[in-house]
Amino acid sequence: MLPSSLTNMFSNYEKQEFKTSQKNISYDEIIKKISNECFNGDLQKAKKVYEEAINVIKRQIW
Repeated sequence: MLPSSLTNMFSNYEKQEFKTSQKNISYDEIIKKISNECFNGDLQKAKKVYEEAINVIKRQIW
C-alpha cells in the first residue's frame, strides 16, 4: 500500500479509476507528459523523476 501522503493527492474517483482501469501508455508518452507539465519540456529531468517514482513504488511493493 502506498503512503497516505501520496494517496491523499487523488480524489475518490481517481483512486477508483486506478484500481479498475488499465491503459497502455508508452514510456515516451509518460516522459513527454512529465517534461511538459513539470519541467518546461526538459526530458532529462522528466526521465530522472520517472525513474525515482518507479523506485519509490518498487520499494513500497517489495
